[in-house]
Amino acid sequence: MPATQYSPLAAQGGHRSQGMTWYDALFRSLNPTNVDWGMNWEQRRSIFLENSIGNKYFVYTAALSLLLIYSLIVIVWQRWNHTERLRQLAQWAADAMNYAKYWKQGADQATRKHNAHIEKCNRVIEAGESGSPSGDVAEAGDLRQQLDEMRVEVLNL
Repeated sequence: MPATQYSPLAAQGGHRSQGMTWYDALFRSLNPTNVDWGMNWEQRRSIFLENSIGNKYFVYTAALSLLLIYSLIVIVWQRWNHTERLRQLAQWAADAMNYAKYWKQGADQATRKHNAHIEKCNRVIEAGESGSPSGDVAEAGDLRQQLDEMRVEVLNL
């Protein structure tokens, strides 16, 4: 039994008479009006380029926009750099103040030590002028005298 009896498409000659392959049928189903998308894309691209790069005002505004963005970046960078410098300056000032405090304490301690030494020297000088012992020398003399008295007492026992 022939295929023409079962299908009207086969009766008309089927797909073979049209000369269409399976991938042509797939492309026809995706693009039924047969639009040339490549040409459409190229036309739109040429219109875009003509209205953008080809336009002198576009170039001017693009350059101005880039300059504005660059200026903002420079301002932000300068501000950040200034803040870093201020932090560094504050740290250096704190270090300097700590060093000043340390050396001032050392100087005060040295001054106190020197003044104590001068006081002792003055006592020795005053004791030498008056003939009577004073200060540490006087105390040492008193202690020697007590020691001698105790020795005498121990010997008398």
